[in-house]
Amino acid sequence: MIRCLDWFLPPLCLACRRSPADGIDRLNLCRRCRRRARPVTGRRCPSCLTRLAEPAVPAGFPCGACRRRPPAFDRLLAGWFYESPIREVMVGLKFRRLEYLGAALAEELAPRFAAELASCTVVSVVPLHWARWLRRGYNQAGLIARQMAIELGQPYSISLRRRLWTKPQTGLDRVERRANLRRAFSWRGPRVTGRPHWLLVDDVFTTGATLDCAARALKAAGVGRVTALIAAATPHPGAARPGIPGRNM
Repeated sequence: MIRCLDWFLPPLCLACRRSPADGIDRLNLCRRCRRRARPVTGRRCPSCLTRLAEPAVPAGFPCGACRRRPPAFDRLLAGWFYESPIREVMVGLKFRRLEYLGAALAEELAPRFAAELASCTVVSVVPLHWARWLRRGYNQAGLIARQMAIELGQPYSISLRRRLWTKPQTGLDRVERRANLRRAFSWRGPRVTGRPHWLLVDDVFTTGATLDCAARALKAAGVGRVTALIAAATPHPGAARPGIPGRNM
């Protein structure tokens, strides 16, 4: 049935809006657009993904800003940069009800970070407030997290709750984002024992304020180590161009 529909209504690439003869991949991207997707690679701060300008800095060493004010999560992993064509994928997942993209993203991220996530025993997600969840109908990050739990063969926890309705983070700077999220998350359920290693999943990373506040709630509940995983990271607004020293995403 699906093949018949594809014959009459060929699927479109989310980025270029074309219907290529060789089809699209599981992220709804044609081969040409998929090649433009930029993965987050290189020597970067493990807490904010800032490119480390000094090549002598050992791998895994945080940048100066994160050493002065370390986040509650212990490590940050990211799939791609939040720019075309991945931006169109994330928008499709979040606003166009293309819910299958959540599982597709997790299926790509899980094998890529298998070594880093091997010790994680539970998968959690940055939750939506119930009112926003009702309005949208689903939590886009939750779709990624649920499939990540399946890929890793670990349980999926929904004990982290968003108890406060906060205004959208878009347009807020780092300080405003932290203030907006203060006391936004709470834990429901028995206290975690054994100081385990949890995976915390979200869809897009900008300043890290949301992940930081959610990770603080997890650690207050007894989680020992938190690895944060996001599908896409917004390039730093002050990023240096290639070849120019400074912060460069």
